Amino acid sequence: MSRRSEALSQFPPASGGPTEFAIPPFEASAIKAAEDADLIADLPGNDPGDLDILFGRYSRLVLGTAFRVLGDAGEAEEVVQEVFFYVYRRPELFDPSKGSLKAWIMQITFCRALDRKLYLARRRFFAQADIESLNLRGTTDLEQELETKLNRQHLEKAF
Repeated sequence: MSRRSEALSQFPPASGGPTEFAIPPFEASAIKAAEDADLIADLPGNDPGDLDILFGRYSRLVLGTAFRVLGDAGEAEEVVQEVFFYVYRRPELFDPSKGSLKAWIMQITFCRALDRKLYLARRRFFAQADIESLNLRGTTDLEQELETKLNRQHLEKAF
């Protein structure tokens, strides 16, 4: 099994079968007929069909890239939403003289995924705590622990 297939297998399959994922189906002719530059130019007109075509064309690539950076399926899906929402809100930032739409979307994906990874690291999302090692069996007597601590503090003050 390839690494990409393994990454995509982390996502729940759609009801159609094990090879279909929860990404809306699009007609191949409609996707190939529209050029990237035309699609991105029409986005300010709030045509959601253009965003649907862009999503159908690039969502798996964005999802796979975000998953490889983050290692978590749920967080990768969040990045996909952020990326396409950004593309929808700010299509005027795309400059065809600097590169392709695919390269622009991938740059946004990497930046958003890395930002998300740093955000999660600051909040210790990736720190795996083993619950068994915390020793939470309920054998501790809280009153006895407090009394022992207070007695120790009194003894330390005395000496």
